[in-house]
Amino acid sequence: IKYTDPDGRQIVDANGNIVKVLINEDDEGNRTASFEFAEGTKNNVIRKFNRNAGKPINTLIGSDTGNDLVKDAIASEDHIHITLSSEVRTDRLGATTKQDVIDGKTREKRQDIQVTVYQGSIDAVTRPTDEATKATEIGKLTIKTLDLWKDNKLNKDQKAASVFGHELHHATKDAAMKRKLTRQEHLQGAYNSEEIIIKEFGAKNKSNKKGNG
Repeated sequence: IKYTDPDGRQIVDANGNIVKVLINEDDEGNRTASFEFAEGTKNNVIRKFNRNAGKPINTLIGSDTGNDLVKDAIASEDHIHITLSSEVRTDRLGATTKQDVIDGKTREKRQDIQVTVYQGSIDAVTRPTDEATKATEIGKLTIKTLDLWKDNKLNKDQKAASVFGHELHHATKDAAMKRKLTRQEHLQGAYNSEEIIIKEFGAKNKSNKKGNG
């Protein structure tokens, strides 16, 4: 079984060039992503994308819900920029910002969407001293997420990918809504997606452990 999305074109690299994302699936349901870049893209840009944005994409597609969100991003008419940041924020693990733009050629309206996963914040709240960290502002905000990560035995990449899934929900599902979301609806939908992704990773981790045992 091999699935390749022929229209993968709306995720962009650091220079704003569109990156074609191909999702491959083997007979056992394991998925991997490969990336095609615009002709003439410099090798350092390709390496940076693979080490940065490419990492959460490749991990997230290991979850069925995450895979659907990545496919939504691929099919989106908006341009989605993805950054894995080492910054430590005291108020969040990820962020999504949107800006309306007019295409210079087609004159059609679309959005430039910046999705940021703060790997630095994720690392800060999951260090061995996380009991002390929970007393900080971000610890209080993320205590449910921390417990879910622990219960489902997520590794570092899976934690970042679950945050990425939360932000991709904002980038794709919220943008697709024709009515204005209330703040509660805006947040709850993303948290629901994140929790499902975490539990899907947990089920996969449990299955892998049994297989190795």
